[in-house]
Amino acid sequence: MKRTLFVVLFLSSTLLFASAWKQIETVHTTIIFEEHEAQRAMELASFADEVYEELALLLENPTTKRVPVILFGRTAWANGMYAPFPSSITLYLGSDEDQFLGAKTPSWLKSVYTHELTHYLHLTKTEGLAKILRFLGPGVASLPVTFMPGWWVEGITTYVESMNGEEGRGNSLKFALLTQKPIDEESLWSLGQGAYSGVYPPSSRIYATGYLVVEYLIRNYGFSAFNEINRSFAAFPFMGLGWIFKKVIGLSANELFELAIEERIHSLASPPRALYTQVKDGSAFLPSQTRLGVLGVVSSPKEGTFLKNYTSDKRVSTLPISKASALSLSDEYALYSSLWVDGTSSNSIALGPEGYSDLFLYHLRSGVSKRLTNKQRLLHPRLSKDGNRAIASMMNGSFYDLVEVSPYDGSIDLLLHEEETSFLDSALSKDGSKIVTVQSKNGNTSLVLVESNVSRVLIGPTSDELGHPYFLDDTTILFTSEGKDTFTAYRFDVIENRLEELFTDESGIFGLTVVDNLLLYETAVATGRAVRAVEYASLEGKATSLATPRQEISLPTNSSFEIQSYSDMLRFNLALPYPFKEGDQVRPGVLFHTSSLLRKHTLLAQVGVEAETRSPYGEFTYQYNKGRVLAQATVNVEKQEQRLGLQGKLTLLSFGGATYLSEVNGYLGGEVSYLGADTFTGFVNYGVGAILQKRGGRNSDFFGPAYLSSTIQVQHHFQEVVITLGLVNLQGQVRLGPSRVMLNGSVDYFRSNHLLTNVFLPIYEFMPKNIAEQKIRFGAQLRIPLTLLDLPFLYGGFTGLGLEVGAQTTFYPIGAGTFVWEQVVGFEAKLTANYALAAGADLKFFASVQILTDGRLAYSIGIDGLSLF
Repeated sequence: MKRTLFVVLFLSSTLLFASAWKQIETVHTTIIFEEHEAQRAMELASFADEVYEELALLLENPTTKRVPVILFGRTAWANGMYAPFPSSITLYLGSDEDQFLGAKTPSWLKSVYTHELTHYLHLTKTEGLAKILRFLGPGVASLPVTFMPGWWVEGITTYVESMNGEEGRGNSLKFALLTQKPIDEESLWSLGQGAYSGVYPPSSRIYATGYLVVEYLIRNYGFSAFNEINRSFAAFPFMGLGWIFKKVIGLSANELFELAIEERIHSLASPPRALYTQVKDGSAFLPSQTRLGVLGVVSSPKEGTFLKNYTSDKRVSTLPISKASALSLSDEYALYSSLWVDGTSSNSIALGPEGYSDLFLYHLRSGVSKRLTNKQRLLHPRLSKDGNRAIASMMNGSFYDLVEVSPYDGSIDLLLHEEETSFLDSALSKDGSKIVTVQSKNGNTSLVLVESNVSRVLIGPTSDELGHPYFLDDTTILFTSEGKDTFTAYRFDVIENRLEELFTDESGIFGLTVVDNLLLYETAVATGRAVRAVEYASLEGKATSLATPRQEISLPTNSSFEIQSYSDMLRFNLALPYPFKEGDQVRPGVLFHTSSLLRKHTLLAQVGVEAETRSPYGEFTYQYNKGRVLAQATVNVEKQEQRLGLQGKLTLLSFGGATYLSEVNGYLGGEVSYLGADTFTGFVNYGVGAILQKRGGRNSDFFGPAYLSSTIQVQHHFQEVVITLGLVNLQGQVRLGPSRVMLNGSVDYFRSNHLLTNVFLPIYEFMPKNIAEQKIRFGAQLRIPLTLLDLPFLYGGFTGLGLEVGAQTTFYPIGAGTFVWEQVVGFEAKLTANYALAAGADLKFFASVQILTDGRLAYSIGIDGLSLF
């Protein structure tokens, strides 16, 4: 019997931890990937050790442990991340469609690996407190990171990605403008504000601030100064970096920041061209002429991102787009791409949700959206003026093909594909018969014309970063470039093969169009983007040429690495002594945290001794999280009681529509307790929940977007008699008119076959007067965003303030259509402040006052719903 049980347990654990994922081991890395990404894994393995050895030497991290590198290719966006517990880096294989690392970057995979490996080697160094406490586990190395400003975390990675050659953000004029324009306009944020991600633009200010400081530090004081500051900070991280800078280089961090700013101050000439439109505290992007007028995308922290009619100065529609490049306008329609995550995918992992970018066609007059594609990865959609032809860039690994998408049925046809090449930022002629696209390959760009399914290179390849082509007519193309020193607008005559320079603007030229004989172009301002205008007829082109191409770089490839099966096993992260206390009992013990690299498995264990009875206790919680499945098992072992609990969630439906995201989840669980003397109690529970959430909300909505959610739960408690409980919740919120104020309402219904204690559906936290088998609770509240903040404080900053004013009361159904009222109404006022930690987490501090009409009063102050007192 024991042998049979052992075999069953062994097979179960083998199946549980088995994985379709593979791995390659190099000297310094373990590369984990899905089998179909083997080619990318081999590519990474070819240069992984070389990059590691260079960075480990620079950052003085002599660790001999292999770095876990997870590759994930099932997203429609670009990213990479370092994550602790356990420490690993994850690389999304899809490169960014806006090429924020620059088109000069020959390999997205190498660039993002360099960036994230820098994080790993920087943030896992066992120095200072981490070195003293390393017996607690490898996760203790993350202790100083909690107090580390964001500009210090991202400054070194941005510097390292930029220090070799021309690639990386530090060599991008576009990236430099993030700090240059605020410096020019005397509106640069403080160093304290650069420590966290605020609500005001630019969203990437921790990178811009960090590069400004770290580049100046290393250039003037050497890499050794960076490492020495880091060592001193790790020894005592609680008082910030300012005094440590002073100790190491004789200047505080703020003083060095000011010197870095002064170095970039230069006298400004008057703006060369008139402003066409600008948004206070936000961005106005390049518009297009339609039959409704001149329409363009506008974005600001307070108003969100929306389509605006420049002609009438009115808001047209809020569309669920993440970037202005995700939308294209014809006379009657808007074609846009929208990102969404498929919660039902079995391929998703915790750090890599499977995601898509689908196309939608929006009718400008009626406001109706039509879905064109489903579960595709399409970006940079472009629509012809008559709306009869559409094209887009389709993600293909780390590159992009050019495809045609039918605006009628969403069918897709391949137009251009070339190995290791991306086709992005395309344009259609007025009748859609011609296409011009930007080809990016090996750090060079070209303009390619596609006509009658035949393609030919018009311009390039060149080391200049070409972009934003626009058909002035069938034979004339306008486009832009980011050169070595400035941005330039060009005109190209297809028939005569003549290239002309029109003008330059050091503040950026990020798009061109002609409206009513005005050449409009997108440029940088301190708050983001604005549109300037110049009379097109006044521009005199001069013959010119572009820079010569960079030499092609062939990254080494090595197919000799052995591909092995990967098992996602638990890894020990941290053990912390913890003086647990439950009620009036002191229960000292130790908390153990283990998890797997793919984060599919997590095991928390608490073991200790009850001080009063001197008896041991233990609590073990295992969680499995992959794709649509979330399951948890909890075991409690004490002298008087042993409990086993199981809970699970299964995502049944997940869908990203034109205006809403929807998800339906099923729940199942139970618990059994052994009380001794063959006495057992327990319960089972099951239910279903659904949520419908509005898309295209304003990014400054303090209380989130409009939504509607509902849950139904049933519990069967096995006591002396079986007690059955039913709970139903319906909740939602809606925006009041054009304001940011939300009206939130909720209805809760409870039913039981037994008179239970009055803990179910209280009025706020007050115990109700009556006990009944049925109860209904109604609640309503106004959620009022008060202000956006950008206020540094300690290890982060406050970013917003909101007020909720609401009321609750309960009724007891006693017959068909008959209710007994509780005769008490509760009122609550709750003030909430958002706090962004420099480490990346967001907290909500709150203070609330609750009062009942019978005179009872309570107040509470806490964090994230947890009352401190």
